Amino acid sequence: MTCAQAQDFVLQRGAVVMATGQFTYDRFVSSHAYCTPELNITAFYAPTADVYECPVAYRCADIFHGNGDRGGKGRH
Repeated sequence: MTCAQAQDFVLQRGAVVMATGQFTYDRFVSSHAYCTPELNITAFYAPTADVYECPVAYRCADIFHGNGDRGGKGRH
């Protein structure tokens, strides 16, 4: 999947669950509208077929207790 395809995939659906590794997955969103009010969003970058660090989507993150990273390749 190319960077543009990955971005469009999330944008068209609003929120998706995608694999972040062989045995891991995470929920990605296109905007803050898909997070609960007490959460903020952080950008999530992932390797795609054409871009090493593609800004694929966002993840909902606890604004008071860290960035919400649970083992993915998020950049903060």
